Amino acid sequence: MKTVTVGFSHSTNAFSRLIMWMTNSTISHTYIRLSDTIVYQASGLSVNETTYEDFLSYETVVKEMQVSISDEQFVKGEAFRLASLGKPYSLKEILGFALVLLMKRFGKKVANPLKDGDHAYVCVKLVATYIGADDSGENMSPEDLYEKLTT
Repeated sequence: MKTVTVGFSHSTNAFSRLIMWMTNSTISHTYIRLSDTIVYQASGLSVNETTYEDFLSYETVVKEMQVSISDEQFVKGEAFRLASLGKPYSLKEILGFALVLLMKRFGKKVANPLKDGDHAYVCVKLVATYIGADDSGENMSPEDLYEKLTT
């Protein structure tokens, strides 16, 4: 078994605030901390890695947790990480997720109509894929992922 650090955060920008408002949560972003110094995430316009120090200059960490994954999943996760670096952030998919959240407020469950497959990523899909968690059809919020990992 391997242990990876999954983190949950938010920033002060309008996009982050909108996600927190729509999900009724204090978090809007999730990431994997690869070491004390490197963060792997889908943020801005792409899947990227940044230093933890730089990350803390624009994000406020709300929670971090240690997640155990099998050795096999760790190898898959690392291969996925290397293959996904530089892929675009999925603005299309996040717009579809907004529709999912809007419909949820009306008591209706719908699938994300704007999924991007493996061509582009949002933060939750990226982390869920790395750790081998079912991302429920790409409709999880960062808060949903946190709840899934703590139950």
